[in-house]
Amino acid sequence: MDKEIKGIKVKLPVPEQKKINLLNKKEIKKERKMGKFKLTYEWLHKYYGSHTSQQEFFAKKWLDDYGTNVTPEKKEIWGRWKHLTEYQVNTNDIVDQCLSWIGDEFESELEAHRNVNILRVPLAMSYEEAFAGFETPVKRILELGTGGDSGISTSIFLYYLEQNKGKEMLSIDRNPLGRTWERYKDVPFWSFRQDDSVNVLHHMVDSNIKWDLVFIDTDHSYTTTKKEMELASQITDIMLLDDANFPGNATDPEPGGVDKARQEFVFNHGNWEEKMFHGTAVSLITKKIGKVNIGITGPNKKLEIITPKPKSMKKKHNLKSEIPKGVLNE
Repeated sequence: MDKEIKGIKVKLPVPEQKKINLLNKKEIKKERKMGKFKLTYEWLHKYYGSHTSQQEFFAKKWLDDYGTNVTPEKKEIWGRWKHLTEYQVNTNDIVDQCLSWIGDEFESELEAHRNVNILRVPLAMSYEEAFAGFETPVKRILELGTGGDSGISTSIFLYYLEQNKGKEMLSIDRNPLGRTWERYKDVPFWSFRQDDSVNVLHHMVDSNIKWDLVFIDTDHSYTTTKKEMELASQITDIMLLDDANFPGNATDPEPGGVDKARQEFVFNHGNWEEKMFHGTAVSLITKKIGKVNIGITGPNKKLEIITPKPKSMKKKHNLKSEIPKGVLNE
């Protein structure tokens, strides 16, 4: 089935071309107000576990090749969690931390996903730090690049929109979604389209479709990023770039990558300004005029992980992960 969003037909990934659970506005508000989510073993394994013996084999092989301080006993257990073990280099005890949350309650299912993904890629906290600078929360996000089965940024943005009564998020990626689709397919304000980011941006510019924020994390080449920024700047006042210091791929037709493209953009567009997060890994580029820049001031601060919970919760979901140097991204 196709779902149309402001003139764009969004194909649902096969075999999930079924009716999306679209709630009306009153139902969404009710769900957000009343929602409490208990994390179970079944839920964690459904979205982050190894579902086949082949997946378990490759998870164990990954631990053999890249794992940090992994004992044979740990390898046997952690091999059952493919979509967690692949990020063990970022958070050494990621599986143990996630398993310790079984039975705990969260404000919502999206909060649980957010917490798991912060452990997978701690760098994602930089997105939240960037968002915290806005006096007026963004309500509509266009995400260019989901990372396929990872969907790290997807989880952070969806939770943010849920907390701030967001209206819409559209994710674009050239590749089909795997487990990411399964995690978020029932979120009523989220849609996915498998397409080329530049093609989609051209359509939105031609159709005058505006977004509060455009997130850019695609092929990281200079040529593509330059086109994406030029087009995105015509439909938004806020651009957030991941891997902002990436120098380019060896096979790119022109060197420089995201790093060169963003620096050129800021230099050539005097009405835009840039603020960096996590060193120079994440770039927030905003127009200087209007309300968008209010509150985006002051030096970068060290990130703290804050996990909102109902007051009735007794147990804190402490995320022990810190942002290491050379952290893996999506």
